[in-house]
Amino acid sequence: MAKPIGPIEPRFWSKVSTTSDVNDCWFWQASVATLTGYGQFGVRKGQLGAKGDSMWPAHRVSWILTNGPIPPKMYICHKCDRPSCVNPHHLFLGTQSDNMRDCVAKNRHGFGTVGHPLYYTAPKRKKIFDAYNKGLLLKTICERYEISESHLLNILKEADIPMRGAGYPRKLTDVQVRQIRELYAIGNVTHEQLAARFNVSTSNIGLIIQGKTRSKAGSLNYQRQLREPLSIDDVREIRRLRHVEKWNYYKLAERFNTTTSTIAYNLHHRVIPEESSSTVPALAERTAGM
Repeated sequence: MAKPIGPIEPRFWSKVSTTSDVNDCWFWQASVATLTGYGQFGVRKGQLGAKGDSMWPAHRVSWILTNGPIPPKMYICHKCDRPSCVNPHHLFLGTQSDNMRDCVAKNRHGFGTVGHPLYYTAPKRKKIFDAYNKGLLLKTICERYEISESHLLNILKEADIPMRGAGYPRKLTDVQVRQIRELYAIGNVTHEQLAARFNVSTSNIGLIIQGKTRSKAGSLNYQRQLREPLSIDDVREIRRLRHVEKWNYYKLAERFNTTTSTIAYNLHHRVIPEESSSTVPALAERTAGM
C-alpha cells in the first residue's frame, strides 16, 4: 500500500531549511539530483496539475507554490547560483536563452560536457580541487561545499583530476598504513575505531587491512602467502596459548603469521601424531570466542 501523501504545501516546506531573512538561501534538505544538484520533490497525480506521479525540481515547486503556474517554455533561474536553494526570493523567470546567458556570464557553465552541468564558479572549483588534492575526506569536502559525493566525483572526473590511488587519502604515510595493519592484527580494535584514529573511512581501513592499497610488502595477506605450513610444534604451541593463556584468534594469527581460519582449523580439526581424540577440545569450547 502506498504511503499516504498529505497536503503538498506543508509537506514541501517541511523539507526546507528556512530562515527569517529572505536574503538567505533556503536549502533543500531532502532528495537531490546527483548531476545537477537540484532538489527533488515527489508530486502525485493531480497535484500542481501533474498528469502522473513524478519527481519535480524543488525550486520549480517553490516558485509554483509562491507565484502560481510557470508559463510554457519558461525556466526558473537562480539569482544566488545555488541549485539546492528554494527561496522564492532568489528565483526568477527566464527563457532558455536567458538561462544560458546568465550561466556564461557567471562562469558556471561546467567543463563543456553536454548533460553534465556544473553550478560552481571557477574559484570555487579550484577550492574543491585543492581540498581533494590535500587529502581531505570526500565527506568533509561535500559538507564544506554543499555537494553530494556522486556530484563531487563527477566534477573530478570531468576535470581530469586523477582519482586517489589505493582508495584512501595520500596524507597517510607508509608507517601509518603498517600501524593500522598491526593494530588490527593484535585484535580488540574495530574498523570504526581505526577510522576515527587515522581520520579515514571504514571502507578505506578495510582495503588497507586486506593489503589492497599501496605496496603489498606490509600487508598481512602478502606475508601469509609467503608462510610455510604450520609445523607440529607450531600447532602444539597454538593450542597451549589458546587453552592455557586464553589468546584470541587474531593474536594467534599475528603471532604465527597466518589467518584466523587457519588457526581455527589447527585448533579443532588437525590431527597430529601421538594425539588422542580425548585431547581435542569439545565442540562447545571450539566455538567459544570465535
